[in-house]
Amino acid sequence: MDDVRFDDISISKTEESTFAIAKDLNGILYSWGSNTLGQLGLGDHTDRPLPTRVSCLKKKNVSKIKLGSNFVVALGQDISESAFMKKKQMKEERRQLAEQVPRLSATQPLRERP
Repeated sequence: MDDVRFDDISISKTEESTFAIAKDLNGILYSWGSNTLGQLGLGDHTDRPLPTRVSCLKKKNVSKIKLGSNFVVALGQDISESAFMKKKQMKEERRQLAEQVPRLSATQPLRERP
């Protein structure tokens, strides 16, 4: 979640529950908070303390989100199968590149360039 940036966040706060939905720059939804009625869209009724990706919309590009007291409305478009596979391939390529970058630890001193 460190590299996720949200461009739209909506919060619903009532006497019964508080929950939030956020859309990242790629149109992917994340939800967290009270989930007593399944309002987070995660397929269960478990509360979430941290943003959790709404995986049932993984082939959707969400453009707008609106909340009610116990529901969410998300508007967007289907992602074509080829675009979905290309996005998946790009994500895998980024993961592989990240594995190639050496990581610094707190115990390693920084080396000066010659």
